[in-house]
Amino acid sequence: MTDKPTKEDVELLFNVNHCVSVRLTEIGHREHKRPHEELYMHLSKKPKYKPPEEVDGWSTWQMHVLMSFFGHMLTPGFKLPFEPEIKIHIKG
Repeated sequence: MTDKPTKEDVELLFNVNHCVSVRLTEIGHREHKRPHEELYMHLSKKPKYKPPEEVDGWSTWQMHVLMSFFGHMLTPGFKLPFEPEIKIHIKG
């Protein structure tokens, strides 16, 4: 849990449709691949899995998509699907 906000903290508005960049962990990569494998498990011809596009280890997501995809894993005691520090992209 983080400390309560103070007067010195900077606040900004962030729209969940805006993008963030994260570094997926091995667990995150496996979780991203799992629905693809489940969908095509019974087919003889499977399309190739495409991992999230990464630049220098960072993949970019709309925040609501990231939370929808990995939110069930963001619980105390679970290993994180991505590193705890994220880049927040704010439209200027």
